[in-house]
Amino acid sequence: MYSAQDVADILKKYNREISKRTVNYYAFDRKMFETESKKNCFTDEDVEKIENILLLREKTSYTLEQIKTIINTKTSEEIRAMFSKEDLIERIFEEISPHINSTYQMSEKLSNELCSMNLNEKTKKIIGGFKKWN
Repeated sequence: MYSAQDVADILKKYNREISKRTVNYYAFDRKMFETESKKNCFTDEDVEKIENILLLREKTSYTLEQIKTIINTKTSEEIRAMFSKEDLIERIFEEISPHINSTYQMSEKLSNELCSMNLNEKTKKIIGGFKKWN
């Protein structure tokens, strides 16, 4: 069992900034989750729920009511999976975005060069997707 201060200290180790007062606010004032213990006494499961609240607050624009529904209907793994996919997509996009424009420019150049060649109809159909032929 942990005190609200213990919960805040545990979460700070994982780069989650929260105060003792906010821990109590989520648990007892807003009643974000059912706690089986008395005030200022938290379980490992409670710590996980508070961590998920912080994650959802950081990564989404959900209201506290929406977050309450999510943390009480999904597992921590399901909640984390929501963001690992989005984070992966963001990282991939950040990696490829500088190449997208240059790839497009190269495609245009190649397309223009192919169009300027005297190609037979069969070859034009094979290449097909680059540019409409004149």
